[in-house]
Amino acid sequence: MSVKTIILCGVYRPEEKNDFLSELEEDKALCAAADKKTAGVLLQCAHHPDPRMVLRAGKIAELKQLCEEKGAQQIVFAHEITPGQAERIREACGVEVIDRTAVLLEIFSRHARTRQAHIQTEMAWLLYERNRHRAGKSEREERSSGSFQSRGSGESTVNLLRRTNRRRYAALSKQLDLIRKQKGQDERRRAKTLLKRAAIVGYTNAGKSSFLNRMIEIGSKGNVTKAQDALFVTLDTSVRKVRVDHYGFFLYDTVGFVSNLPDALLDAFRSTLEAACDADLLIHVLDASDPDWQTKEEAVEMTLKRIGADHIPVLRVFNKCDQPHGDLPHDAVCVSCLKGKGIEEAGKEIIKRLYPKEAVSHVLIPYGKIDTEAAYREVLDIKVLEDTDEGRKMELAGEKKYLDAFRPYVIRKENM
Repeated sequence: MSVKTIILCGVYRPEEKNDFLSELEEDKALCAAADKKTAGVLLQCAHHPDPRMVLRAGKIAELKQLCEEKGAQQIVFAHEITPGQAERIREACGVEVIDRTAVLLEIFSRHARTRQAHIQTEMAWLLYERNRHRAGKSEREERSSGSFQSRGSGESTVNLLRRTNRRRYAALSKQLDLIRKQKGQDERRRAKTLLKRAAIVGYTNAGKSSFLNRMIEIGSKGNVTKAQDALFVTLDTSVRKVRVDHYGFFLYDTVGFVSNLPDALLDAFRSTLEAACDADLLIHVLDASDPDWQTKEEAVEMTLKRIGADHIPVLRVFNKCDQPHGDLPHDAVCVSCLKGKGIEEAGKEIIKRLYPKEAVSHVLIPYGKIDTEAAYREVLDIKVLEDTDEGRKMELAGEKKYLDAFRPYVIRKENM
């Protein structure tokens, strides 16, 4: 696809300057991921955006001149704007106008590969358009208030768009429900096992898919997932069974997060993010080389809270530790997915969190019941002590709920 030359714009409050400028760098990266080259940036500090054109009159004139000088084909706002505001700016500058949410949706549309991703992306577009129709309704009513006939016509057009939008959204929801039911069958099969679940979460481009691939290399025969130095390459949840030492667990990779993730995207991709809600452990992958990693960590935590996954234990894994970086937390798990360093240590830490050794039992299992032990090999630390005439003596260490299955075979201390 051809690259579009754009001017990046935005309005920020005086007290929000630092945060806004930090997010602006992310917006440039998002634009680049959507094949948009940022040729200029125009910002305005104000307590409130202009209700009609976002920017004040002087800035609009400056924006028009900048577009002409740079040959801009598009104006992108770093925050949401209304349809009416976009139209007025387009008329004033002669250039197409979109906002940050539209850029995100463009990226998601390009990276959708599976049927589920395509459906979720279209649903996100519909939600976005629905919100814009709702926001722009009062403006249209105001413009059409000259006569009874024109007012009624305007309302009918809006209602028609909204009805069409709702019908399509409902149809897509049914299709998505069918896909979720099919995937639910796989989840029910996994649920019948004793294995725990870990979900990888993190800011987009932090290295989540790369971490999943490294874990697959050390403990799985599954296929690797797509991983590139780009934003939102992975939109679908990937799941692999992974083994570290003798332990097994299911490892999920989720869609990347960004700051201020729009409601339209959050709602549409909620089914993909459900893997995080159902996990026993969240593996939060952070970019150690990013000086702004703490802000991005907060953005991920906020999104987890929005989807109801903030109560799940979290293990922080810092990727790209082979690159220059600042001070990291003392308990940081440091890895380099590029060079494969620290991956085994990270795997051991995951096992430590998923399968804590809460108790130890000594058991004597009759040879006819040895299958009981086989079912728990991937969730308990099992040591064979000796084979006797009565059966096999073993030491079991792990969670009490797993050890309860061996109560009939526990050896009393006086018999040890």
